[in-house]
Amino acid sequence: MESIRKQFIITFIVSIVFICLKHGFAQPDLEITGIFYEDEAKSYAIVNGEIVKEGDTIDGAEVIEITEDSIKFQIDDEFIVRKVGSGDKESPKHERFQEKSSITNQKGDNKYYLNALDYAGRAESLRRRLSADTITIYDLADLISLYEHAEKEAGKAILAVSGDEFKEMQAIRKECQDTIPDLKELLEIKKKIEKYNEYMQQADQYYDSSNTYLEARNLKEAIRALNSSIQYLKKALSVITDNADRTRLDSIIKKRERELRRLKRRYNNR
Repeated sequence: MESIRKQFIITFIVSIVFICLKHGFAQPDLEITGIFYEDEAKSYAIVNGEIVKEGDTIDGAEVIEITEDSIKFQIDDEFIVRKVGSGDKESPKHERFQEKSSITNQKGDNKYYLNALDYAGRAESLRRRLSADTITIYDLADLISLYEHAEKEAGKAILAVSGDEFKEMQAIRKECQDTIPDLKELLEIKKKIEKYNEYMQQADQYYDSSNTYLEARNLKEAIRALNSSIQYLKKALSVITDNADRTRLDSIIKKRERELRRLKRRYNNR
């Protein structure tokens, strides 16, 4: 049964990792401890303790450009810039949101525009701190809420701004609309994993109790515990979507149902 549980978790973790990678969760922490700049051909740097030059890849990030005090990296389709001594995972996008929000606030411009920048920046910051293996249901709920608020505020701001600000609000709104469905899917996956683990744990506990009662020749309690184990296995089956996983768990349920029938016959024939 443990192999079935592991296979189920693996099936869903693949989906989790895919979504997290798609939206850039927990990109590598790139710490630059030194840059040796001469010209474009000869410059090199020390990143995460390794010597790199332009064109090299370190922890999944390709070195695109080395300047006197910073390095430009590419991770998938996104470009990020790190300075010497920087190990901060905050994205340039988040820094831009925060900086522009501060400047615009001083001018007293449109509040919806400011709110959209603020929510988008906070969502980006939280997203960068999360990873596929540690992300929780509560993290996802907070992240979805931030993106939903950003989308709502950007939609209001679009009616009141123009020019670059209008384009920026359109971009934020589109990013939110693209991201929120995947985050909600990820939330549902995490909920299913938690429910599955809960049901399987209960099924195991009742099955162990049934065997303990059986050893003590308490058939009535053994039957009751085994029946409870089967019911929890059926609940676990209800959250599985993969056909192979369902088939394997269904075979265990049928095996325990046969055990239950034998115990009932023994109890009735006493």
